[in-house]
Amino acid sequence: VRASCLETLSELVPKEMYGNGLHGLNESISAAVTLLCDASLKVREAAVDALLSWSPLEPWAILKLEQLVRQKSGLVKAAAVSAIAGSVEVMEAPETRTLLLSCLEDVNKNVQSAAAMVFGRYAKHSLSVGDVDVVTNLADAISDKLQSRRQWVRCAAAVSLQKVLQHFDQPHLKA
Repeated sequence: VRASCLETLSELVPKEMYGNGLHGLNESISAAVTLLCDASLKVREAAVDALLSWSPLEPWAILKLEQLVRQKSGLVKAAAVSAIAGSVEVMEAPETRTLLLSCLEDVNKNVQSAAAMVFGRYAKHSLSVGDVDVVTNLADAISDKLQSRRQWVRCAAAVSLQKVLQHFDQPHLKA
């Protein structure tokens, strides 16, 4: 029930309806962030979908998501990382990038996969605006994780690197 209510809310309350920063949407965003901690997988998925539909998120919402990434673990942490993916511009902040890079060291595969997805989206976004240096720097930072002693970190870094580098072969770069 909570999941379908949230799905309906995100469909009925498009961000364009409110513009930026209006109270009603902020309440909905805050509720969705809170529901990322719900015990139900369907509710967490609906919360992520709603947050992605309302992205890019306001700085206060990103701060709440980053707080969840720092404080939670497992599927809740993965949901928070996934919700950040809609606001790839926040990756420009070094502390956010460092936080997401640390997710590659998480033992949970869902957290690692969510981080890889964010890195891929950020690379795609950056290359679409012609910012190759940012993507190169991100690839270098991920490559540093390939030196880890822990196999799961090396595997997570390899997947993330693949997600980032796949966008270098896109047609818009050949022009």
